[in-house]
Amino acid sequence: MIGAVFSLQGIKDKIKQERVALQEKELLYRVLDISQEAALITDKDGQIVYANAEAEKTMKVSPKDIIKRSYNDPKWDIRYANNKRIKEKDLPFKKIC
Repeated sequence: MIGAVFSLQGIKDKIKQERVALQEKELLYRVLDISQEAALITDKDGQIVYANAEAEKTMKVSPKDIIKRSYNDPKWDIRYANNKRIKEKDLPFKKIC
């Protein structure tokens, strides 16, 4: 029966970790929601999973349409001031982690 106790403790620890991670994610989203800077969050594959209100204003695209795209979607049509298209490797995005 000792193995079962360790297993239950492991499950409890995992649930606690997931709860803390969810709370941290919710806090981040609340902070970004009130930010006056445009902010996007992507998953590991570059798919946009979050856009704040300032991103909507800056990009003139609704959040539901923003999150249908990836950061490098050609529809963004990001260009330099001289109207030359920016190559994917030169896109103005920072990867934080």
